[in-house]
Amino acid sequence: MKLIDKKIQKVALVNPNFITKSITDSFTIPALGLESIAANILDLVEVKIVNAKVRNLNTMEIMKEVNEFCPDIVGISCCFTIGIN
Repeated sequence: MKLIDKKIQKVALVNPNFITKSITDSFTIPALGLESIAANILDLVEVKIVNAKVRNLNTMEIMKEVNEFCPDIVGISCCFTIGIN
């Protein structure tokens, strides 16, 4: 995998530990989007998924884990819903 003449060897995928005022805070949903991306690039690059929501990591813990892996690219999931009151 190449991006602007740099060979990409490591990819970190992060599911942040977001807090909302939603019923979904009471249970954990698998990070299927990140898992799909990882499955599709696993034969090309080394992949690390940091599921901060499941592991209840704070921002500093996420940064430490990502920095220790030293990725060339970091992907961050952004889950959202559209609701009208």
